[in-house]
Amino acid sequence: MVDVEPIKFFMLAIALSVTRLTAVMTAMPVFGTEVFGGAIAKNVVMLALSMVLIPMILPNVPHELPFLTLFPLMIKEGLVGMIIGFLGGFLFYVVQGVGSIIDTQRGASIGSLIDPATGSEVSIFGDFLTKILITMFFVSSGFMGFLTIIYNSYTVWPVMSIFPNMDKAFLDYFLAFMNDFFELILSFGGPIVFTLFLAEFGLGMITRFAPQLNVFFLAMPIKSVLAVFFLILYMTFLTTFFQKHLPDSHKASFFISHFLSGSSLQE
Repeated sequence: MVDVEPIKFFMLAIALSVTRLTAVMTAMPVFGTEVFGGAIAKNVVMLALSMVLIPMILPNVPHELPFLTLFPLMIKEGLVGMIIGFLGGFLFYVVQGVGSIIDTQRGASIGSLIDPATGSEVSIFGDFLTKILITMFFVSSGFMGFLTIIYNSYTVWPVMSIFPNMDKAFLDYFLAFMNDFFELILSFGGPIVFTLFLAEFGLGMITRFAPQLNVFFLAMPIKSVLAVFFLILYMTFLTTFFQKHLPDSHKASFFISHFLSGSSLQE
């Protein structure tokens, strides 16, 4: 008779290891289902990445793991993965926000697209900037650095540890993180938005002195041309900006190493 206990034990280890990765890839805009060409391909990639973790997780998984213990662990793994995914997708959310602000300012917010990476509606400029960022994410060290963060998180907060050590520093860091989020949006999109504001102000002055001119008809194409023109001039700064923040995983690594430490169930 075939002993199925080792198989069940191995499948349990796979389930525990893949849960965090699944949550990470769900929260990260760059790992959308459409990017992989379908859900099956995405699941295969997640399973392949989780196989690296099996030798580390397998020795710590007890042979008898009741459902009342397994369920909180799975919930915890999902929450940890969502936190890491949000931190890793920080810059993607920034450029989407900037693109939405620019399109709203130039009057083209009605022309939304379906982003294949996330499956949600994004602005035209937001989709363009996101595609640039995704390309740089994979051609630079961003992807490998992000994988390192994910794998290190299993060492800092093991699968069998359920409660994190969150003190006042956690709240301080989270508030600083959100402050950086909005600061980057303003510093990134501010120059273009200010240029569009000046164009709108100029059109308003033209209306004042030439009321017979239909500036409402001219406003959108003029501001669109200005936005594209300044984006071209801005592109050198954008690439430097992306390169500076993509490989820089210091903040996410700091968060993981300082706040994702838990107390083991086996203690």
